Amino acid sequence: MHDNIYHGILNGLFGPIVARFATRFRYVTIFSVVITAIYVVCFAALVRASGLHEGCTIFLARLLTPTGILAPLGCGLLVVACVFVSSIGARGKKE
Repeated sequence: MHDNIYHGILNGLFGPIVARFATRFRYVTIFSVVITAIYVVCFAALVRASGLHEGCTIFLARLLTPTGILAPLGCGLLVVACVFVSSIGARGKKE
């Protein structure tokens, strides 16, 4: 029950700020940044967990698998969809 209260407070505080910031950028830019960030974070986590040589080997082996392609693609599309929906609300408030 308290989760809904926290969720409402956080969305009320940060939602409009994030919507105004994110709507300044093109959707392709947001998509590219999210996908690149996911790959960089995964690579850094592998390097931290197993060392540079082993991390590079694992990362390159899993990079072109269906999961390695579709998971970042899905996350990028989800973020673009969220930005699109928030831009509709931000445009409605401006007018």
